[in-house]
Amino acid sequence: MKKRVFLILGVFVALLASFGSMHAQRAKEYFNFEERGEAYFSFKMPEKKVLAELAQIMSVDKVNAETGTVIAYANEEEFEAFLRYGMKPTILTPPSMERVVEMMDYRPGAKNDWNTYPTYEGYVSMMNEFQANYPSLCTTSSVGKSVKNRELLVCRLTSSVNAGKKPKVFFTSTMHGDETTGYVVMLRLIDYLLSNYETDPRVKNILDKTEVWISPLTNPDGTYRMGNNSVNGATRYNANNIDLNRNFKDDVHGDHPDGKPWQPETQAYMDFQSQHNFVLGMNVHGGAEVVNYPWDNKKER
Repeated sequence: MKKRVFLILGVFVALLASFGSMHAQRAKEYFNFEERGEAYFSFKMPEKKVLAELAQIMSVDKVNAETGTVIAYANEEEFEAFLRYGMKPTILTPPSMERVVEMMDYRPGAKNDWNTYPTYEGYVSMMNEFQANYPSLCTTSSVGKSVKNRELLVCRLTSSVNAGKKPKVFFTSTMHGDETTGYVVMLRLIDYLLSNYETDPRVKNILDKTEVWISPLTNPDGTYRMGNNSVNGATRYNANNIDLNRNFKDDVHGDHPDGKPWQPETQAYMDFQSQHNFVLGMNVHGGAEVVNYPWDNKKER
């Protein structure tokens, strides 16, 4: 009897293993995850309950009710989970690979060209030059490093007026590495506040009464996935193929809402924010016009 039970258990375990291997094989048949790390794909819109479940598994980007399609990002593990729902995906070309964008190899003293993207080294130069050109208004520092050892930079903008008595606000951008519009917008915001302090009363009032902290690029490994010289081919996820937007603490789902370990970028920004009493924070994304407020994942008012 015992032998029969063990035999049945052995067959059951083998079936489970083969089931998992089948989906892993199917995932690789759809997409080369070793080359890019994340797939960008569409599928037919399922019923609302299933879509809500899928949104907890992977990164849903767009839902088009008119065409009845959903577009999402997924790493290999997430893609395998998606396939278990029995839906057929269509692999798409990610937006960051649809066209070649113009890059600028920024050098100290060069004129900013806001119609281009800086190389990674150019970005570091720009952030450091903000402090060099406006030492009384700007301090540039690093809150930590990414998986690939790139700096996570932040500029602190404020005047010497009312020192130590000002509310602090914190702006970040490009947590999704391929959402690069906010990256340049935040760089330009730093430049605008610094260069207009002496001439614009509104800007002067802001920096006299507030500490403005800005981190334009919170996922440099995703943005410069193909190398430091271009943002072409940028990925949504970080170098470990993790969606940083789902990797932070959540007031509903707890410390690890995505079931993944905290990433170096996540830990660095959580540590940094714990050191400052920010009264306002904003994280800039791209792709749609929408504003999410804190606690918007709760039904209670």
